[in-house]
Amino acid sequence: MQQSQAPAKFPIPFANGAAPSYIRDIPEGSQIGIANGAASLQDGFPPLNFLPVGSGGVPPFGQDLNGLFKLLTLWARWQAAGGLNLWDGTFATKIGGYPRGALLSSTTAGLVWLNTIDNNTTNPDGGTAQNWQPVLTGASVPQTSLIHAGTDTSTTPGAITIPTLVPAITALSNYQVFEIVPALDIAGPTTVSIQSFGAISLKRNDGGDPTAGDGPAGRPFLAVFLNGVLRRLGQSSSEVSSTVITNIFGSRLVVGGRTTVYNSPGTYTLQLPTDVTTFGIEVWGGGGGGGGATGNGTTAAGAGGGGGDYEAGSYACRAGSALTIVVGGGGASGTPSGSNGGNGSLSSVTYTKPDGTSVTIAAGGGSGGGGSSNGGSLGGGAGGTGSGGAVSRPGYFGGLPYTVSNNVFIGGSGGSSYNSSTTPPNFGFAGNGGSFPAGGGSGSAGNNVTGNGSIGGAGASGLVIARY
Repeated sequence: MQQSQAPAKFPIPFANGAAPSYIRDIPEGSQIGIANGAASLQDGFPPLNFLPVGSGGVPPFGQDLNGLFKLLTLWARWQAAGGLNLWDGTFATKIGGYPRGALLSSTTAGLVWLNTIDNNTTNPDGGTAQNWQPVLTGASVPQTSLIHAGTDTSTTPGAITIPTLVPAITALSNYQVFEIVPALDIAGPTTVSIQSFGAISLKRNDGGDPTAGDGPAGRPFLAVFLNGVLRRLGQSSSEVSSTVITNIFGSRLVVGGRTTVYNSPGTYTLQLPTDVTTFGIEVWGGGGGGGGATGNGTTAAGAGGGGGDYEAGSYACRAGSALTIVVGGGGASGTPSGSNGGNGSLSSVTYTKPDGTSVTIAAGGGSGGGGSSNGGSLGGGAGGTGSGGAVSRPGYFGGLPYTVSNNVFIGGSGGSSYNSSTTPPNFGFAGNGGSFPAGGGSGSAGNNVTGNGSIGGAGASGLVIARY
């Protein structure tokens, strides 16, 4: 068809000026036995209208025809004017919910809702807007004057409470923007209670849960209410650090928009969503501890611990399976008695392949640096090694100690890992802790003059970053 073929419009509905005695609304329910011969939406024109009058039939009523055509032309007129309908709960219940693709006008001026599923009975203006997508809206970027601010009074981690807002709100609606100043550090999944509306989940910009460092106490950020959650505007710390992670060959490890970081030693379970069939992983083993050194008038210095191994890659997994994640700790410091530094612990990720096979990606920890009770240790800690990664980078060896005078000795440097730096030693004192992630601690140096021994630097812990 062509635009020029558009039919004439109804400027007024049919029977617009009909007197009440010549028109009536068509009822939904059957009129059989109630008003013989009257039409209804259920029956249309009833069987009596189709029988001869001599056989007991009843002619169709002109009032019904006027009422029916008026209803039809009212809708034709509304549609010709480009009108959209508001949510109608009674209508939605009767039809079993709105169909996918339906467009409704919002009670908020300038906002139109697009339905994304069949049989949707959720009111998009009722606070959740579940399965409704905002379109054709000028409210997408609210003015700063529409930002609501208040004070967090909570003393419970992960549960921000803002009892009073300026300006106040009477209902939660999509695209409301709030300034949030957490009273406590945000260190994991967090909810926000606004006025009396109950706890609302706080999400990062990418939809993931917050992690440690994403919301330091006293530092404000903005969040927008959208589809039942508060989503942070702008990237949080954990998102910025993981937006583009490139391995040594230049290929990206980012698989999906979600990132989970594990930076404390321990064992964890990451349940993947049911739509995830691939994931990317980076794994660092723990760094080795630096060797200790005695004093007692001797010339003694410990060697540096080795850096932890690094493994990375992208892998196919069974949909909705779980990852078992182990983050290895750093090796312990060598003691002032001249003991060796402790070995760093292995970090690993175990996943299930699509065929059900279990596979482990392992990044070994660096070895501890040698300690000394006399002279410089000759045992620099070996770098960690691993297996299973598409990219594999063994850790670097810990350095050996050396002297700069008769009374001052320098311990060996701690070995580095991928994306961490070499750990420098101190002059005649305790070693430094390893560079995070997975760096080896530097060796200590005893003091010939004071006779004091020193501990080596502790190895840095491992790290696991999952993207899915």
